[in-house]
Amino acid sequence: MAGTYINNGKLFVGPHLLAGLGMTAVVAISASLTPVMQKGQDWARYSHIFLNVLLVGLFSWQALTGTKILLKVISNM
Repeated sequence: MAGTYINNGKLFVGPHLLAGLGMTAVVAISASLTPVMQKGQDWARYSHIFLNVLLVGLFSWQALTGTKILLKVISNM
């Protein structure tokens, strides 16, 4: 995000940015469940698994939108 802002003077809000921000939030929430899982709470374990599956989905979305951006950049060279 910083590189885009420095180079262009603005951020391009789109699917790639939203997926990246979503991944950041999901990782933080998933990691915050660790102490609760260590206490043996099954709901935290299942939530952690669900969040990590969601993370894989967001990563796939990030990869697809990133590929489109990469192809656009390469075609403008």
